[in-house]
Amino acid sequence: MPSSIHPSRLRFSLASLLLVAGPVAAQPAGPLSPSAEDVVRLALERSPAVAAATRRLEAASASLGGARAPFNPQAELAPGAGFT
Repeated sequence: MPSSIHPSRLRFSLASLLLVAGPVAAQPAGPLSPSAEDVVRLALERSPAVAAATRRLEAASASLGGARAPFNPQAELAPGAGFT
């Protein structure tokens, strides 16, 4: 049994290994772990409690506009009546 490898076979094996390993090594390591700001932002966006509080705040802001309306509304009357 020969204990040496033929040089052309060694070159072919080495070239095949480099062709396969090159693109694998060039791939990115994968997604980075999110930052603390990203985690907090996602938690606030997806939280049902935060969504409910936001809706309550919007409703309170809308009713505040009605509360700021004039207390005694004024109306103008003009003489005359007509039918067409």
